[in-house]
Amino acid sequence: MSERKRLEVGTAPLFLGALVALVTLAVLWCPQTGLGEDEDKPRERPASRIDNQEITKETEAATKRGLSWLAAQQKENGSFGDRNVLAVTSLAGIAFLASGSHPNRGPYANEVRGALEYVLKAQDLQGLITDDRMYTHGFATLFLAELWGMTPSLHGKETVRRALAEAVSFLERIQLPSGGWYYYPNTNSNNSDISVTICEIMALRAARNAGISVDGECIQRARACVKNAFYPNSGGFAYRVFDDGLKSGGHAFPRTAAGVCILYYLGDYEAEEVRLGIDYLLARKPGPGLESRDRYYEYFYFYGMYYATQAMYQAGGRYWEAWFPAVRRDILSRRDPRTGIWRHPGGHTSNPVYATAMALITLQLPNRLLPILQR
Repeated sequence: MSERKRLEVGTAPLFLGALVALVTLAVLWCPQTGLGEDEDKPRERPASRIDNQEITKETEAATKRGLSWLAAQQKENGSFGDRNVLAVTSLAGIAFLASGSHPNRGPYANEVRGALEYVLKAQDLQGLITDDRMYTHGFATLFLAELWGMTPSLHGKETVRRALAEAVSFLERIQLPSGGWYYYPNTNSNNSDISVTICEIMALRAARNAGISVDGECIQRARACVKNAFYPNSGGFAYRVFDDGLKSGGHAFPRTAAGVCILYYLGDYEAEEVRLGIDYLLARKPGPGLESRDRYYEYFYFYGMYYATQAMYQAGGRYWEAWFPAVRRDILSRRDPRTGIWRHPGGHTSNPVYATAMALITLQLPNRLLPILQR
């Protein structure tokens, strides 16, 4: 797709400018329907004894070195990595956002701008942003939403808003009868992949936070799909959900982490799936003597920790106290002491840019800067 032309906004009369500002504020402030009956009810995250003490000197040094290395990997066209480039570029951009940089400010403003331009240029006329599977569209949409929400005075913001709205519209159009999404934008699939589905719902949640209209029925069907994947006997989530609501595939840590995470973001704080799922995750906390790792634990290690740590942050209280110090210690122990970077331990991808970006996002969640963490 050819590069988007930036919109040029002419000077309007003062009263018109004020009116536009008030309308925009109303859109961003007023709750939009459709993201769950509890989604807009106030909820106080349970306080934890480690709140605001999560960033140790070792963590700070490791993230600083990791961000510096990550920035040095950016190519002239703004991209990162050699495989799954759009997804990795989006995740790298989120890692910089989590550190406090955005296109207008911070030591990595240039890198964020470069990643943004690369993602915008990759969107096709349908609104799809991918060079591989639908995970990419989810991560790219999430990156645009978080960036848009963090940068009130972004130059060319209308271009980003339009791209984000088109990405959301694309997801709404290709949602499957089973309620979720598949690896590819195939509306004829008879089942939803739960790991992909959760990636897309998180993007929709972030877009809604940014003031983008999201179809309520789309979210309700997606929520039902995720809940249909739940195994109450184990507290875990299955691999696939079919058109008739039946599921297949055993429960596993990575998709259970993702399932619990997204139900928190949708406001299902007290649901059975959340209550049992959070205990399922806590039982698999990294550390010596962990015997309940499934075969996907290592293979999708960073994917699982990325979602599980967000879920535990939302759970707060004793869950966060038990979880984050253990995960922080485990992630730091996996860092290459010579280079200060991370590589995926299970062979899912050898791309150190992906692993480093995911590790940095997870370690920087306590910065509490990403808008997705705010509700």
